[in-house]
Amino acid sequence: MKSTKTIILFTIIIMLLSCDKRKDFFEELNEAPVVLLNSRDNVGSNHAAYTTEVLDSFKLSNGTYILNILSTDESTGSKLSAYINPTGPYILNQSPPIINGENEEIAAQILFTPTVIGTYIYNVKVVDKFNIESEATAKIEVFNNLPPVSPSLIITPDPLLNIYEHKFNASACYDRDAKYGGKVVKYNWQVDANYNVETEFNIIKYIFPWPGSYVVRVRCQDNDGAWSPFISKTFIVI
Repeated sequence: MKSTKTIILFTIIIMLLSCDKRKDFFEELNEAPVVLLNSRDNVGSNHAAYTTEVLDSFKLSNGTYILNILSTDESTGSKLSAYINPTGPYILNQSPPIINGENEEIAAQILFTPTVIGTYIYNVKVVDKFNIESEATAKIEVFNNLPPVSPSLIITPDPLLNIYEHKFNASACYDRDAKYGGKVVKYNWQVDANYNVETEFNIIKYIFPWPGSYVVRVRCQDNDGAWSPFISKTFIVI
């Protein structure tokens, strides 16, 4: 009886050792998981395709920055985590894992709404069931709205109805952060102290009342409400 118990105990020990060796065998064959990022859902994104390193700029007034995450691993049971420096509130939305071919995939998103400008660094980590980990990073420069620019003002005669009628052209105005959704939405036209109008048109017609010297000014406003400096031109009507 004692001999039988010894044999059973010995068999159990052999099985446990075999399991450990089997685990070590699979662990040696295991490859590190992969985690990739893209920022394609943001206006002006530099990274529409997945990569391990995102370098991006983001305009503060655009609201929420979205970072897409994709993790793949040949084994199941991987876990995602993320943190941001400097520390700030963010939301990590993670979809249930799916099997794609021979790999497990986890899709996720980080939603971050900055309240101040500055540099923010995301570190995203995936750890598989063998505690092998991989990381991807995103460096985001958050900046304030850039006001538009009025580089030139062109005045040309247009005497169709009146010999003193002229055309004012400020079509060269542009918004410096157009890549990030900025655009010019309004123009403020002034002629001496006699004319002051705001309009959506970058080209207007104006009839000078009589010959003389006039100061014509124009500035433009972007969709964040910021105005460019005035550009002025002294124009002589003969």
